[in-house]
Amino acid sequence: YAVIIFGRMGSHHGSNWLAGYFLELIFLIENVFVFHAIAEAFLVPAKRVVSCLVLVAWGQICFDVVFYMGLAQWLRSWVLLPYLLGLWLLGLGVSVLRHCIDEPEEPSAPSPSASDTTDAAQSPAAGMLRNVVGNRVDMDGHSDAGFLVLREKDIKVPILDVVTCVLLLADFLLDIDVVLTKIEEIPNTYIGFSSSAMATFLIPELFALSQDMLCCFPLLHYGIGLVLCFFGLEMVLQPLVEVEPLISCAVVVVILAACVVASAVKDHWRCPESTLAGRA
Repeated sequence: YAVIIFGRMGSHHGSNWLAGYFLELIFLIENVFVFHAIAEAFLVPAKRVVSCLVLVAWGQICFDVVFYMGLAQWLRSWVLLPYLLGLWLLGLGVSVLRHCIDEPEEPSAPSPSASDTTDAAQSPAAGMLRNVVGNRVDMDGHSDAGFLVLREKDIKVPILDVVTCVLLLADFLLDIDVVLTKIEEIPNTYIGFSSSAMATFLIPELFALSQDMLCCFPLLHYGIGLVLCFFGLEMVLQPLVEVEPLISCAVVVVILAACVVASAVKDHWRCPESTLAGRA
């Protein structure tokens, strides 16, 4: 698509399109971390979350259409919105870190049979949802039954549909600042929107890739919590300190790289101990 832009609109618009594409990828990193925190809160298997994120990707494209028509500027005029969103991200980050501390055991790679089941009914988020809506949500995770299921003569909404709605809401809120930043950097609306749309289709793949990284490097769970706290502080302190997107991305890379190195060192020291125990 970038080649088409270069050929039909020239090098200036083509370079702007590539800049907008990579800028969108940088912001999608934040979204993926938030999606991980939501999935862990509901104890939803990664395979199910990837299928939900396909709908989220199409939803974000619809959000971008409305945002580029002026809704983003109107929402951004709400003074309290960045603070509320920042506090929410801080809460997600602290929740992820507390979960890592309370359950320090390294998660094993999910088995194929376990990937089709869900423990969402036992999750704390499901418990809070049950207290609010009662038995109107099907907690057994029958995601293949459609948007509505008939159980015990009552029509209920599957829990995975609720998770999809939560993911869409989070994506909607996180997309506001992204669109405003791209409007300031890229005056051409078509270039800004099309670059965002093409990058948005990578959301399920980015989530699946990050899930594989978490299986290989378990300490990345701490990195996700720290990154969410960083993004939350960045939004809360935005009127006082303005951080450039590239600097923010560099901080994220440093945090994640440190967690990867720590996981590798931990596995390196654990291997000799397991070898000695096996010989004994």
